[in-house]
Amino acid sequence: MTSNVINMADRKTDMQDEFLTKLFASAPIADDGFSRRVMRRVRRQVWIDRLALPVACVLGLLVAFKPLLQVSKVFPSLVEVLPLDSVALDTLPAINPQMIVFGGLLLFALLFVLQVVED
Repeated sequence: MTSNVINMADRKTDMQDEFLTKLFASAPIADDGFSRRVMRRVRRQVWIDRLALPVACVLGLLVAFKPLLQVSKVFPSLVEVLPLDSVALDTLPAINPQMIVFGGLLLFALLFVLQVVED
């Protein structure tokens, strides 16, 4: 059930309402496809921006893969040098180079997914 007051207010127009109605009822301006071309460029730039960071990360990982493996081989010997007298060495997990590389790749995948979801 609707109120008669609301219906009457909807039907009542004044000079400003009529002016706005006439203003917005005008024919659209012909742009010969300009708006479509602009929107295509904007969409293309958005996709380039979305793909730039993940592609750069993948290329960076490809370039840094061999040095990362070399560092991961040296890492266990560096841990032995650290003063860990207060920590029981039996409780520490074994440091495996494959685990380090896998952890890095997992972190990269997580950041990639977050970047895509954010956009």
